Amino acid sequence: MFATAPIARPRVAYFCMEFGLDPSFTIYAGGLGILAGDHMKSVGDLHLPVTGIGLLWDEGYVEQRIDGAGHPTDHYAKTSRDGLELLNVEIEVTVRGKHVPCRAYRVRRYTSAELYLLEPARDDDRWITQRLYGGGEEDRLAQEIVLGVGGVRLLRALHIDPAVYHFNEGHAVFAGLELLRENRFGGGSLAERVQRLRQHVVFTTHTPVAAGNEVHGLDVMRRMDADLGFTDAELTQIGGAPFSMTVAGLRLARAANAVAQLHGETARAMWKGVSGAAPITAITNGVHVPTWQDARVRAALAPGKDEQHQAQELWAAHLAMKAELCQLVEARLVAEDE
Repeated sequence: MFATAPIARPRVAYFCMEFGLDPSFTIYAGGLGILAGDHMKSVGDLHLPVTGIGLLWDEGYVEQRIDGAGHPTDHYAKTSRDGLELLNVEIEVTVRGKHVPCRAYRVRRYTSAELYLLEPARDDDRWITQRLYGGGEEDRLAQEIVLGVGGVRLLRALHIDPAVYHFNEGHAVFAGLELLRENRFGGGSLAERVQRLRQHVVFTTHTPVAAGNEVHGLDVMRRMDADLGFTDAELTQIGGAPFSMTVAGLRLARAANAVAQLHGETARAMWKGVSGAAPITAITNGVHVPTWQDARVRAALAPGKDEQHQAQELWAAHLAMKAELCQLVEARLVAEDE
């Protein structure tokens, strides 16, 4: 037997607006967060050099319940700080002409991978991360400044030097502007800097409807300091006018992916008119199996069992879980009716 040297893998910085790690840790809203959370768990299990960057939301996304009269009511859970380590580091971004210091936490539960979450350090700036996807356009821009610009600055403060930056949806695109602003990969004209940056960026698009992809007027971007000092002509060159976060992501990346085969066809048709865009491939979403697989199913599928015994155990587990689901639905309906 010959000893094999470990494969040197480039470090990836993975930017995402939300991470679905556990139902009790309410910093996610749906599929985007579930995918990001499963990514972080999987790379931890596989010991891959991936650093996650996100935001620590005070309140998670809305949970809608039906009251006894049949009316929907909105509820917001406060985010637990259990399992978070406050780091001795502080970075600063500028939002609407004001310097906003931000602190960072490392997530010490749910995944062994590096995952850092940012939030404004001062109470009067916490409106930015008060509620996941809360507020209007200016709130969203402020959130994306902290995620993208703040995320890059946090990596610098932690002396983490990624070879690849992965923007999981357009929310993270301001990280690309920050990398361009700091001439991370060399100077020259904007076109030259973009070409060099693209070698280090990949982009995932999720939204198959044009109206669901964020666009921002250049005037509001400048008012919120999301322009990072770029001229209107430069911003238009990157993301168009109004500024499309998806167009910018496609132009700043060397490769892009949709999240299913059919979605890939839709995305390529949607964005075929964007000049200078990265080619869009399709990578079907996967899951972190240990998170979603019930322990009884896992036990039934353990190796060493004959096919008949295994089938009986799987069917028994199926019936038990089905009964539990019915009980849960009944209990919730009774509770809400009261």
